[in-house]
Amino acid sequence: MEPTLKPGILTALNIAVTDHNLVMLVLEYGAKTEAKDSRADTVFHLVAMLGQDTTMRSLMQLQVKPAVGIHSVNHEMKTPLHHVVASGYESMVRLLFEHGVKIEARTFDRNTALHLASSGNEKVAQTLIEFGADSEARNLQKMTALHKAAMSDMDTMIPRCSKKEPTSRLATSFR
Repeated sequence: MEPTLKPGILTALNIAVTDHNLVMLVLEYGAKTEAKDSRADTVFHLVAMLGQDTTMRSLMQLQVKPAVGIHSVNHEMKTPLHHVVASGYESMVRLLFEHGVKIEARTFDRNTALHLASSGNEKVAQTLIEFGADSEARNLQKMTALHKAAMSDMDTMIPRCSKKEPTSRLATSFR
């Protein structure tokens, strides 16, 4: 059973997350990387949100099964990949793929990482497409990443995201 804390409580690792050396010290004293805070975020989620490549690399090297950490989900069904994408850290996206992150992980509302990137970060969206993200996956609102890109005025991304040529009707129908 995964350790979970009472609402409003952070783990020692989650408190230390802004300082790489402090994270390593807390781990040395027995903190568990799989411990979850009141939102069910692990240290992997928070390191991803902050884009701390060095700390993420260290966490993955220390963990016997690093995939467990990068695939952990919080109460919104978000993985560290979703947090990295939402924060726009393209280098961290690549790091997670180097360690086997699941590209098609879905949030509670069925958004993929590409849905999140298509709402505002073209470089991250391109990286996800490069690694095989499904641009035609639909969320609960039946929207694809292409729809999100059109809604976010990311028209330059539409031809690269779509497997078909975009039509002007499609590109403007969601604005």
